[in-house]
Amino acid sequence: MPTAPSHEEALENPVLEQADEDDKVTSLESRIAFKYNHAAFAGDSRGDYLRLEWVQAFGPSKRMAVRVELPLIHVYGATDEPNANGVGDILLEFIGRLGKTEKFEHTAALEVTVPSANDALARLSVIGGEGETVIRPAWGFTTQVTASTLLSGNLAYSKAVHTRYGFEGTNQIEPELILSQAFSKRVGGFLEWNAYYDFSASQWAQALQLGIDFLLDRKEKWNLSPHFAFALNDFAREMEFRSAAGFDLSYHF
Repeated sequence: MPTAPSHEEALENPVLEQADEDDKVTSLESRIAFKYNHAAFAGDSRGDYLRLEWVQAFGPSKRMAVRVELPLIHVYGATDEPNANGVGDILLEFIGRLGKTEKFEHTAALEVTVPSANDALARLSVIGGEGETVIRPAWGFTTQVTASTLLSGNLAYSKAVHTRYGFEGTNQIEPELILSQAFSKRVGGFLEWNAYYDFSASQWAQALQLGIDFLLDRKEKWNLSPHFAFALNDFAREMEFRSAAGFDLSYHF
């Protein structure tokens, strides 16, 4: 199996740290990112997502961070459905490291989603949100499996505290596992399983995502990560997406 550079432990290896970083609660590096996804939904509708992300680490030893994400969305409706586009719901997240050793770290986070989408987007079930204000506490960990492999996991609970249109709000628990592998000093890959249990529907939605991570410059500031995801069960295909593909381009500072 390929190994990471000998002078680095897996927790300090940039190609592993930056792999699928926006889904890791333990990701505290300051960065700006441009993220694009094209998703296929049930009923032959499709959507393009552009997300602008800013993460700022602060505090002693950069143990805390704040993350802001602004989504721009265009949905192509199925034959009998209209198209819709605009700004999606804005996300704000606060993250704090609880502890870190040579081979293990864990963090806690509190995420707030603000209902900023217009009516046309907010009412689309494939977009989610439905004019909700959602609070999402989470705990995450990252541990070294080998010198070139990391295992990360998150456990979160999302609860809508207000809905704009009187829909039954989000109420779900969300486990997630991410396995990251360094193939060389500047190339890595990841496999992500994510799921949620919807208490209202009493069902699980599950999806799998695969991606490759490239460090684009010698200073290890620029990162490009193309990825592909697909639903693993019917409930996920109905409520989330059938498949999705895209890329993340980020700059770390």
